[in-house]
Amino acid sequence: MPTLILVGEEDPGTPVSASEEIHERIKGSELVILKSAAHLSNMEQSEAFNRAVLDFLGRVSSFEP
Repeated sequence: MPTLILVGEEDPGTPVSASEEIHERIKGSELVILKSAAHLSNMEQSEAFNRAVLDFLGRVSSFEP
């Protein structure tokens, strides 16, 4: 199943190290670390967040399990 893991590089609630561990455990997942963002990366870095999500969705839109 396509999986995108997005994390802000300054997120205290789900730090990058935790996101990296999640990424390692989900085969084929993608990890995006957003610069200058914490836990509300969708608001703090909205353009980068939206770009990452839209790019991911564009690549997996034809996914069939």
